[in-house]
Amino acid sequence: LRFVSPNFLGYGTSEKSADLAILHTFLQGLRRILGPDGRLFLGTFPSEVRPDFVTGESIALLAEFAANDNITIGGQSGSQRVLDLCHRGHTVQQIYDAVDLAHKAGFKTNVDFIFGLPGEMPEDVQQTLQVIHDLTKMGAKIHAHTFMPLPKTGFSKHVPRNMDAYWHDLEKFIAKGQLFGQWKKQHEHASKI
Repeated sequence: LRFVSPNFLGYGTSEKSADLAILHTFLQGLRRILGPDGRLFLGTFPSEVRPDFVTGESIALLAEFAANDNITIGGQSGSQRVLDLCHRGHTVQQIYDAVDLAHKAGFKTNVDFIFGLPGEMPEDVQQTLQVIHDLTKMGAKIHAHTFMPLPKTGFSKHVPRNMDAYWHDLEKFIAKGQLFGQWKKQHEHASKI
């Protein structure tokens, strides 16, 4: 089974942290239904986990039930100012902490970042590139995206920006096998909106 969710660890709660008892009961039930040969893919794209929900306990729960050896963490930006503009509700430090906890539990990590978010300035991009550099040194891979205005979101009326200035920096990480994604195609699609 695979899940589609902006935060798999948020299942069963509207709070700012995982309800591990509900998650455990849910995963036990799925395990019984699937039987010994069934596999659960938890916290993998497109069902990432928010960095502020990753704790030692929540990552241990994923390790107990997940068939996957990697998780996707929704970092989105390495600039605290941009995270605050987006009302993400987590800090840059929590991105680092989530990657560290996941690695200690034996998971490989992919961290999502979105370039061209509304309000993003060149200094925010430089901060994000520094965070990406740090995370790749920790062993994470980066899943890069380009901002696309999605209907019925707070940014639905924002116009996508030209991203040409950032491609060179991202290409350096691609050359080292540290970054992947469809960000160029997303940029093409966004420019047509």
